[in-house]
Amino acid sequence: MTSLKKTLIQNWQKRWLRRSAISLSLVAIILTVTPFIIQYSITNLIVKQGAKKAEINDINLNLFEGTFELKDLVITTQTDEQILFSYLYADINMLDLFSSKIVADKIEVNGIKTHIHRDDQGAITLNGLLLPSAANETEETKTDSGPVEPIKFGVNLLSLKNIDVVYSEPDFSQHKNIESIELNNLKSWDQDASSQLKLSMQVNKAPIAINVDLKLFHQKKQIKGDFSISTLDLSKYEKFYRSHLGHLNGHLSLQSSFDISLE
Repeated sequence: MTSLKKTLIQNWQKRWLRRSAISLSLVAIILTVTPFIIQYSITNLIVKQGAKKAEINDINLNLFEGTFELKDLVITTQTDEQILFSYLYADINMLDLFSSKIVADKIEVNGIKTHIHRDDQGAITLNGLLLPSAANETEETKTDSGPVEPIKFGVNLLSLKNIDVVYSEPDFSQHKNIESIELNNLKSWDQDASSQLKLSMQVNKAPIAINVDLKLFHQKKQIKGDFSISTLDLSKYEKFYRSHLGHLNGHLSLQSSFDISLE
């Protein structure tokens, strides 16, 4: 009886070890393969949107900690123009998912360089890559599934840095260099939460700074803060005021505060 018991225990232990080894191997394979699947999905989706080629240098994913990191996304359009996306990092609070909330402790974007063009018909291209228009949505995409419970979401820190954008349309062009944008304490489920937005950028080399306190989810939405513009060249915007004011020479410098409430 003792010998049979030992044999059963040994067989059970062998099966347990074998199953554990198989399970761990599967988990290791999934964790190893998932970043490559994500990388292929992203690049394949971009190519389907009309790009000639899309490449990603590296993707790091930690499902246990909820972190995602993407380095050096390069999109080549059909005209051989390139869109550069240097760095993306996201840290999702996994415990909040059990409370039906999507909360990012930190989202960081660093290093984007692109050219946006709008033609006479209103079509917008991103470095030659045609962007879909909301006007092109068909009625088939609209559903009458009734009221949907809104998703609770939040961001403790959203940081965007070193974003270089050239915008152009017929008879007008503008160069925007966004040095930094920071958004703190965004909580869609807390009506009384106050978020802080700070922006530092240059438009055609004219410095612009904005500091704002936001209450976006309160019944009485509030936007309060201050902004400053220094030496903005007015001649660059002659297209928009020429018929009313004629030709103007000069630069605009302005400092102001505002307090806006929306009900």
